[in-house]
Amino acid sequence: MNEVSIVTNIKSLFSSLTKKEKIVGLYIIKNYREVSYMSIKDLSEKIEVGETTILRFCKRIGYSGYYEFKKNLSKEIKSEKDITLKNCISNAFGDILEMLEDTLNLSTYREINRVASLIKGCDTVFIFGVGFSGLSATGAQIRLNSMGHKAFSSSDNYTQVLSASVASKNDVAIGLSISGKTKQTVENLKIAKKNGAKIIGITNNKKSLITEISDITLYTAGKDLGEEGSTLITEMSQLFVLEQIFNRLHEIDLERIKFINSKVSNYINKEEI
Repeated sequence: MNEVSIVTNIKSLFSSLTKKEKIVGLYIIKNYREVSYMSIKDLSEKIEVGETTILRFCKRIGYSGYYEFKKNLSKEIKSEKDITLKNCISNAFGDILEMLEDTLNLSTYREINRVASLIKGCDTVFIFGVGFSGLSATGAQIRLNSMGHKAFSSSDNYTQVLSASVASKNDVAIGLSISGKTKQTVENLKIAKKNGAKIIGITNNKKSLITEISDITLYTAGKDLGEEGSTLITEMSQLFVLEQIFNRLHEIDLERIKFINSKVSNYINKEEI
């Protein structure tokens, strides 16, 4: 049964109803969700018709009484909610799967390995991004720190400029921008590049300013930007690319990671004693 089957049934039988039954029918058509919580007495008082009329109405539309009618109405409303929730989950899940597959198709082992190797051999990784991309930058910083690498990110524009200004030829700067033209991120990458840092761009846009600046560009495939801007699924595409880099880094820099994990574990154990 779909969400309006009872309402549709009432409409189809409407012309055959008595004057008072039509009052019942009209109210249910307009307020069927509210009616699903009402007793026959409540409904009778609300629309000012007798309970006998309501019972006769229920039988007229195919139910043995008000209880059976309300039970079926509640089932329909629950089904409506379940379908809405299922569609919501299904749509998001489908979008995520599509994004992961498309992003994976845009990735190459060669480029992922090059970036991982640059990070392994550098002194510091500076990560730039604003908005959702800023959240990805923070996540990347924490991930790199946990692997024993010095990494910095900040949501503050002034701090980002300072970071770009102290970058050197022994450092790597990663710029995250779905559009590839976020002004703040582009300017910081330019500063870091001028200082000799290697530039890694992560973007949706193959023809963008970040692509032009970057020594290596990795591409995401999140949902296109619309009037609402980027989405969390778009951010997930950035995290997926970053995690590919970190997985490769884990493979080629395992000794450092084991060492830092051991140190962290020792510090934590001391705190607990």
